[in-house]
Amino acid sequence: MSRRLGRIFLVEQWMLGIVDMPLGKVLRMDRPPVRWIGKRVRSHYLADPFGVPGSSDELYCEEFDNKTNLGRIVKLKLDRTGQPGSPKPVALGLPGHMSYPCLFEFDGKLYCVAESAQSGRCVLNRLGDDGLWKYVTELLSGVAAADPTLFRHDERFWLAYTDVARGRFDNLCLSYASDLHGPWHAHPQNPVKIDHRSSRPGGSVVVDDEQLFRIAQDCTSGYGQAVTVNRIRHCTPEFYREDAVRTISPNGDGMNPHGLHTMSAWGARTLVDGKRYGINWSVVGRKVMARVTGTRRTSALLETQVNDKS
Repeated sequence: MSRRLGRIFLVEQWMLGIVDMPLGKVLRMDRPPVRWIGKRVRSHYLADPFGVPGSSDELYCEEFDNKTNLGRIVKLKLDRTGQPGSPKPVALGLPGHMSYPCLFEFDGKLYCVAESAQSGRCVLNRLGDDGLWKYVTELLSGVAAADPTLFRHDERFWLAYTDVARGRFDNLCLSYASDLHGPWHAHPQNPVKIDHRSSRPGGSVVVDDEQLFRIAQDCTSGYGQAVTVNRIRHCTPEFYREDAVRTISPNGDGMNPHGLHTMSAWGARTLVDGKRYGINWSVVGRKVMARVTGTRRTSALLETQVNDKS
């Protein structure tokens, strides 16, 4: 009963944060010190932050609308005090819910691949000289890819993602290519890993101390509870293996004690997002109405079935 009431009355309230040290150092910590930025508002929240490489004040993230239950990609600029200004919408040319704007720099150009699982497409865009994002190529088609993460290793480009059709939280899939424009190939082991604790991507893939590490989400007991650090042992077109080496949990400062969702490298700093459960009465009202409507529909359907049988 308590869990049912919790699902009705409690909503996730995400918030962006900065750790003032590089990701390589954060990987060795169980509870890194986070400096939370921005303010909570009832209408929306911000999550999935990725910093612009080489910039000290520009980042991209998801802005989730609590009324429509849809996310969009926005750009933020930090002011002199380190607080974000008004979100600026980013057009990536895809419909429906969007999140997780993974940024990737190569040959002096900035690329972005965002989650657009609702569209069944995973698209690579490049930032043009005019400041607009332009379509480059389709990395995946007909795949509901969650949290697609682009990285480079051994002269190849790699895309790590979770195939929602196989499970929302427990699988890791890979695609690879010799050129960003493709052709892209699905890894023959897919899914290369099945584990609720350490599969679904949750941020950057980085090299530290000549070792390759991948950030994943720990969804053992729920979505976005913590992140897991994986050490990649082998990453070739024929074979993939990684081992979970550490769980990084919320730092217990009271601001966001209930979850840590993503962790991405931003030069000398690390971007994160954290979760706190709270009550948003407008969201609660919509949940209650949805349940009431669903109950009425079920009752009407059962009544129709009974009348048909009689």
